[in-house]
Amino acid sequence: MYHRHASAKGYGYGMDSGCALWAPLPSTLRCRQTRRCCCRITRVIGTVGSADRARLATDLGIDDIVDYKKENVPTRILSLTANRGVDIVVDMDFSSTTHLVSQNAVAEHGAVVCYGSNVRGQIPIDFGAWLFKSIRLHFFLIYDLAPGERLSAVEGLSHLLESGRLVHNIGPRYTLDEIADAHEAVERGSVAGNVVLDCARRLHNE
Repeated sequence: MYHRHASAKGYGYGMDSGCALWAPLPSTLRCRQTRRCCCRITRVIGTVGSADRARLATDLGIDDIVDYKKENVPTRILSLTANRGVDIVVDMDFSSTTHLVSQNAVAEHGAVVCYGSNVRGQIPIDFGAWLFKSIRLHFFLIYDLAPGERLSAVEGLSHLLESGRLVHNIGPRYTLDEIADAHEAVERGSVAGNVVLDCARRLHNE
């Protein structure tokens, strides 16, 4: 739902089509839904921090991949977009995203949509760069959406599920007896996909 709503907010201002940057690309992204979340996204760039995440992104159809640990992200984005920049940035860490605007990696009249930050205090931005490029900024909490926004997101996701166009990325499965191991796997952040707790396996074994 995060990604469906973020796409809708990023492209909800009359934009006909465009290129989106997911930074970083979550391993549980249900990656095949990124373009389908909003039909006007014509190209998806994802940032990753490991070879495993890069392979996952490739397998799930992300158009271009940037390794933020090895590459200069703004420079790479400009190279991929013929120096135009992306139309929308969806990021879960605002503190590491603001520089994309000042370094011209976001196109004029673009949007930055964010639902988290590693820094909760003051975060400086280059006001002039944002102002003169008419950049839109949108924050949201998925738990606090307005009723109309929540309904729109749920209906959109329901349609994707019913039509078979939404594909979840399932990672490792654990039995109920292995719940501690499952929790540790999520905390490590190294799992590619959603960790599933399979309660039926324990019941069957009993």
